[in-house]
Amino acid sequence: MFDQSKLTPGLEECLMLAYIEAKLERRKELSTEQVLLMLLENTQVVTILNKFNINIRTLRAGLTNHINANEPILDGDNEVNPEASTSMTRICRHTLTLRFFKSAEKEPISESDFILSLVTDDTTVASQLLATQGMDLDKLLYELVLGSDNKRF
Repeated sequence: MFDQSKLTPGLEECLMLAYIEAKLERRKELSTEQVLLMLLENTQVVTILNKFNINIRTLRAGLTNHINANEPILDGDNEVNPEASTSMTRICRHTLTLRFFKSAEKEPISESDFILSLVTDDTTVASQLLATQGMDLDKLLYELVLGSDNKRF
């Protein structure tokens, strides 16, 4: 998905934990919903979501319900190595493109880059759950580019 040397430590940890969780649960794929669920453990992500009055508990419940109802669990005793889902691959590509145009790859890919790419793609359940709670792309862009003293989280 990503070259780990080009990730912030926070995003690297979230992706790794989401992958490990998918592997332990014997999931066929690693989804954007699983990654967003792990990102909800990141205080910087929660801080930005709180600025949009996102109810973290409701979001976590919606993500968990979707994962349990829609993401296949593999049978058997063979080792499971989840592959990135189609939507996860699309979000990763968009995140890489965003970073390239934003800073010509001088800065590592951050949690905010991933969230921005997720909100931009309205086809995932994760982005739809955020939109349902009022996450707006224009407001997010404003916050990430102009807000918080022009700092990324």
